Amino acid sequence: MSWAENLSKKVVREKEREVVELCSALIRTPSENPPGDTSAVVEVLKEWLGDRGLNSEVYDAGEGRLNLVSKIGSGRPILIFNSHMDVVPAGDRSGWSFHPFGGEVREGKILGRGASDTKSGVAAMAVALEVLSQVEERFEGSILFTAVADEETGGLRGTYWLVEKNVLPKADACIIGEPTNAEYAVVGEKGICAVELQAVGRTAHGSTPMLGENAIERLFEAVERVKEIQNQSVKPPKDLEEAFENTRISLRQASEKLGLPRERAEKLEAVCETYTVNLGIIQGGFKRNVVPDRCRAELDVRIPIGVSPREAFEKIKKLAESVKGVSCNLIDESDPNYTSPSDPICQAISYATSSVLGRFRGFRVYSGATDAEALRNRGIPTVIYGPGNDLQAHVQNEYVEVWRLRASVGVYVLASLTYLTHAGTL
Repeated sequence: MSWAENLSKKVVREKEREVVELCSALIRTPSENPPGDTSAVVEVLKEWLGDRGLNSEVYDAGEGRLNLVSKIGSGRPILIFNSHMDVVPAGDRSGWSFHPFGGEVREGKILGRGASDTKSGVAAMAVALEVLSQVEERFEGSILFTAVADEETGGLRGTYWLVEKNVLPKADACIIGEPTNAEYAVVGEKGICAVELQAVGRTAHGSTPMLGENAIERLFEAVERVKEIQNQSVKPPKDLEEAFENTRISLRQASEKLGLPRERAEKLEAVCETYTVNLGIIQGGFKRNVVPDRCRAELDVRIPIGVSPREAFEKIKKLAESVKGVSCNLIDESDPNYTSPSDPICQAISYATSSVLGRFRGFRVYSGATDAEALRNRGIPTVIYGPGNDLQAHVQNEYVEVWRLRASVGVYVLASLTYLTHAGTL
């Protein structure tokens, strides 16, 4: 067993109390987005790092969206730790069985909003950074810990902002702390093609609708036509075939656990290789007894790896505008993206997880989007690995299991040392 493996196993045994206390403190510091103010979380994190001799810089992207960067080591290669501090709103408190910002530890779980997505990732990476700072002389290069804002609303004042402002250099690799149950890693994700549909009709009295043209009905027809794109599947790149198969298996198991009807289960299983269409906003009409002449809607269309947002938009536009009186406009986009599982940083995570846990449940792909696009678009190989439960993200009664949090610290330590020193046997 290498010295790096010994260190990682020691960390798992000895750092539980420290990482749990930090995770709880971060949960107790609300940072709902909107509004997206992360200043209080940054204060907690900066003080925690400073108490352990680690310097950090704070970058203000405006309106309370603060980002923290802490560096250890020097030179290349450069490895980035990245996890976000903002969380989705807790929503209706009556749906929670505990205080969403209490940070309680109960029955082996840390409870509260952000526990899985992703204050547990922030805490585990911070503790791993402190451990690694004590063995700087044994690795080459640098580690940049980036606790970011704004991920939950697109990252434009978080990771994307740090990239645009050149705060983040062209690093050699990145690990993002999004939820993967501490047992698998994510190497790719779908893209976004969000569109606005507008339908125009003609008003008439509600008692004689045949004399008008109902814009709402036209828009509904257009939405149904756009949904035809969901019947198209896209073959994954060859180096992602295994990751897609792993994803299908895990989603099949989730369907069985949730008791989904067969049709919905089949759609969930194929979600990463197909388009999905969600009608998220609809606005139309102004009085019950008037045929509406205006209606608008916003659709969130997720696009599989292998399709560009522009290509997807042309297909969507053609389908929507096949309905008379309907126009289609692009309002947001992001590229599907991935890192090959054979990349050294992916192999380092695989090796470290197998060593620390005794198992690695393979590489997968996400149906959603993360800050990984900002980094991969800059040519930075990026892998996602974190302690959170992916099914706990954005739900009421959110939690993270203590053992997964503790194990993630060890994996981050060993993966970093493996990548920066080849201390393991990949």
